[in-house]
Amino acid sequence: MNQNLEAIIEGCVKWDRQSQRQLYKGFYPYGMSIAVRYMKDEAEAEIVVNDSFLKVYNNIKNHNKTQTFKPWFRKILVNTSINQLKKIKN
Repeated sequence: MNQNLEAIIEGCVKWDRQSQRQLYKGFYPYGMSIAVRYMKDEAEAEIVVNDSFLKVYNNIKNHNKTQTFKPWFRKILVNTSINQLKKIKN
C-alpha cells in the first residue's frame, strides 16, 4: 500500500483525476471517522471531509514525502473541523 500510496500522491501532485479519485476512496472512511467526532451530524461531517480533500489536492505538492500521509491528512481534517465549528458558532 505504501508504494501504491506514493504513486497516488504523485498523481495528485500532477492533478491526475484518477489518482485523486483513488485517494478519496481510500481515505474517505478515515476522514469521516475523524470528522464525525467533531461535527453534530453526518451531513456537516461530509462537508468537512470534502473541504479537507480540496485542501489536500490544492496543497499536496507541499506534503513532506518523508512523513506519512495519514497524520498530515488528519491534521487538515481537525483544523477544517475546528474552522467549520467556528463558522457555525458565529
